Amino acid sequence: MKQIQTSNTNSAGSTQQKIRNEHITLGNLFSPAYRLLFKQEPNLIFNHGFEAYQPYKYTFQNYRFYTSKQPLTEVFFSQFSNQLNFSAGAKVAIPFANGWNFSLDYFRVSQQGFYRSQSVKSTNLTTGMKYQSNKDRYSFIISYIQHVQDEKNNGGIKNESDLISFPLRGSVPTNIENAQTRHQSRTYSIVQYLRLAGNQKWKLFIHNTINFEPSYFKYAHATKAKTPRTTGRFYLMSGESEDTLTLITQWSIYLSMVKTIPN
Repeated sequence: MKQIQTSNTNSAGSTQQKIRNEHITLGNLFSPAYRLLFKQEPNLIFNHGFEAYQPYKYTFQNYRFYTSKQPLTEVFFSQFSNQLNFSAGAKVAIPFANGWNFSLDYFRVSQQGFYRSQSVKSTNLTTGMKYQSNKDRYSFIISYIQHVQDEKNNGGIKNESDLISFPLRGSVPTNIENAQTRHQSRTYSIVQYLRLAGNQKWKLFIHNTINFEPSYFKYAHATKAKTPRTTGRFYLMSGESEDTLTLITQWSIYLSMVKTIPN
């Protein structure tokens, strides 16, 4: 078996350990993360600023494909303190004839948190097909990636003295209740590689990628009084109190030439 593309281990522990070393979070597993040190990321499209959950998202760059003669399946489930706190995932790779490979990767985390209204649910799903010619001159990849993040918001504790008055953290009063954030993003990708020339020391490829990325970010607070909101692309949802819904749809198409030299 040969791994075509590598990615980080998908366990909740390894992901959270990396986030803890590089980001500030709310203390709960898979809660919003803010990078401690600025890092310039290559970006060929507009940055809309909704990056609180970006460290937890799967991307095409860490998507896996395998070449093997037999199907590959890996399933795991890890429970934390109770049935509401767990991580689970599955990986499936199926080879087909004539250079085709199918790959699926699923990962989900549920964490209730330490205080009331602090639960987090994070779900990633990636699936795709890869074709590679016999002499590895041409490769074609089509993939679908989805990330869904659901989180309850409590606005922090009301008074620091309550930490002493209430021995159980789940009983400490918080600033808000019945508030929830949901972020959902999808990425449809078509990627092609064509080897133009090369030998044992170097290879020259032409590469093109087409991405379609619809997503939305929603904040809902059922107990807050209604107030009009007309700024930007925010809309008041019918039948609810003041909510915000941000819709983002973007395309990206780019072409590049890549020269690889083995170490």
